[in-house]
Amino acid sequence: MGVYIRGVDEKVYREFKAESVRRGLKIGEAVTEALKIWLNKHRKEEDSIDIARKINNATYRMIKGKLLRDHLGKWIAIADGRLMAVADSLEQLCKENKEIFEKYDHVLVDQVTPEERRIVRWRGRSLKIYREKH
Repeated sequence: MGVYIRGVDEKVYREFKAESVRRGLKIGEAVTEALKIWLNKHRKEEDSIDIARKINNATYRMIKGKLLRDHLGKWIAIADGRLMAVADSLEQLCKENKEIFEKYDHVLVDQVTPEERRIVRWRGRSLKIYREKH
């Protein structure tokens, strides 16, 4: 089966092809190897983000009572399994804690209320907002 891929940088392709020849590989073999490496790398990143998400959610559940007592109505950020920041508004939290969002792949952000959670999850440089029932 032949595969045609558009949009490949010609210089990069020439270098890749030359390196595959030096290593005694057919171009198809080298591309297949490169694709497998790329997939494994990104799967590992997804796995680490999923682990961070689970740790942050567990931390949230463990400290929920204390948060309700001490920070009712405030916005909080949890990363690396720790409460990292507390602020009066989501805007303030994001503005004053940019380094947290830049450093960690997953940050759980929530307004502390006894009702259902409104979760804002940071991954990379995008925010996802959704509702989650207890």
